[in-house]
Amino acid sequence: MEKRSQAELGNEKRNGIDKVSIDMGMSRQSWRLAIAGLNLRGHFFRERWQLLNPGRVVALADDVINSSSMPVVRVSELINRPTNCTAVLVALPVWDRGSLIAELLSAGLSVLVEPPIATSRAEALALFELAHARDVALRVVALRRSEPDFHAAASALGTGRLGRLDALRWYAAEYAVWAGSTATQYRRSETLAVAGPPIFDQLAGLTTAEPHSVWAREFPAEDGFATDIAFQDGSTAYIELRRTARVGLRTGWIMEGAAGSYHQRRIITTTADGELVDESVTADNPSIDPLQELEAMDMLAPMSAAERSRSIVTAGLLESVRRSITTNASVAWDAL
Repeated sequence: MEKRSQAELGNEKRNGIDKVSIDMGMSRQSWRLAIAGLNLRGHFFRERWQLLNPGRVVALADDVINSSSMPVVRVSELINRPTNCTAVLVALPVWDRGSLIAELLSAGLSVLVEPPIATSRAEALALFELAHARDVALRVVALRRSEPDFHAAASALGTGRLGRLDALRWYAAEYAVWAGSTATQYRRSETLAVAGPPIFDQLAGLTTAEPHSVWAREFPAEDGFATDIAFQDGSTAYIELRRTARVGLRTGWIMEGAAGSYHQRRIITTTADGELVDESVTADNPSIDPLQELEAMDMLAPMSAAERSRSIVTAGLLESVRRSITTNASVAWDAL
């Protein structure tokens, strides 16, 4: 993972995502999008892009052909038959989309996908290498990077007031009507894949350290999981999510540093006399959301090294948490 100072990291994340090449000329106007997977997420992205740029989405693809105002083709037709699109947003379930992403890249199509890019660290590396070899883009659409708490946490790190980062914690108990159900799209077995990666992506944007080992456990009755991540610099992160709690609680990011702590847009430090000082964090809300950013992006511009590393770490965290739950043992990062 590329090393960055806490100040650089905070400044970089105040606007939500890594800096990207912006081109308001031909590249912005020329790329045409297909959406693969007309589930809830696929329809969400279609409707959002209809508001941003009605002409951007030129094709819809799904293996279940439903009625739509736009013709729907089967997913395989995006690869085997020439279409009008130059990029595909893959909205298929996490466990089902890896081979499709590789096939689309091999066919010379750029790919957009919500975190994670892959379900393993090795697969993410291979997909980035394939995209580079085919001279196409592989990009993350991370909508939850626009959350105010994440921006405030990044801004707190950017002040340098926390000092060396020692621990991060994130906890949520919430009620999801689909949790634990086998009759809906979001089955209990998908909770890790649906709810975990956006938080792993935020974590990979807050810490500059490389993971060392990951331990995790599952809460079947509460449709949740917990994971304890140790980093190579000695810091740790704890993430816990439960999905059947009728009385909800969401902490947001809690960070403990050598010189100060952070929680809910507040920085707490101590004076030389041991007195606690509580100060607010000044953090601008993102001025642009990820889809607007993509609208202004040169799709052929190479992804930054920091963004590429972040995507690989997110995929590796999903892989290691899943493996630890399965084996009931700690997973070494170097063994992935």
